[in-house]
Amino acid sequence: MHNIQTEDKILFYLCLHRITFLSLCEEEILLKELDDFNALALLSKEEISRIIHRQISEKAIWNGKDNLRMAKIALEYCKFLNIRIILNSDENYPFLLKQISDPPLLLFCRGNAELLNGRKYISVVGTRKLSAQGRDSARDFAYQAAKNGYCVVSGLAYGADGYAHKGSVDAYYDFIDDQTMLQNLGHTIAVLPSGIDEIVPYRHKQLAQMILKSGGCIISEYE
Repeated sequence: MHNIQTEDKILFYLCLHRITFLSLCEEEILLKELDDFNALALLSKEEISRIIHRQISEKAIWNGKDNLRMAKIALEYCKFLNIRIILNSDENYPFLLKQISDPPLLLFCRGNAELLNGRKYISVVGTRKLSAQGRDSARDFAYQAAKNGYCVVSGLAYGADGYAHKGSVDAYYDFIDDQTMLQNLGHTIAVLPSGIDEIVPYRHKQLAQMILKSGGCIISEYE
């Protein structure tokens, strides 16, 4: 891929990211072999197969021009809602995520993208149906973790996820007037299984806003 402007580069990545029948390795092959998103839009499915050295399934749907049109809409939508698009070549792309076998080519992020690298992390995963003791435990664990500078990562689901996020958010508001404590406080990252602007479950929409207002962030690999 030759030198192109930043927005054009993001658009190129978006176009590739939207192709569901490609692996990360194949997306990166196309990034290297093609000049830009226009070159991708002109390719047939057969031409893509030749470049990536793999026969694409006949059932796979591909319309390059339509894909480019939808990618442009997605880019404008992200700009309008102040959603940051983080490419896997960006310094803010999570280092640990790069270690999995097929990490996403890009991430969509709302809030503090600086949290995605260079911090201490604790991930909280648990049942959606918690007892009263379980709710307190999830919340208190995350609260103490945030006090000790850990970034609490969870999935915004009902149960343990939600209470973990709440614990981190509560720590922020409890120390909001203590600047020394606030500087070393951990925050929370919510990883969505849905589009970046679609809070799932809907009842956690207010919690999502609190995460953003307390210096946390929300990320997704989906538009």
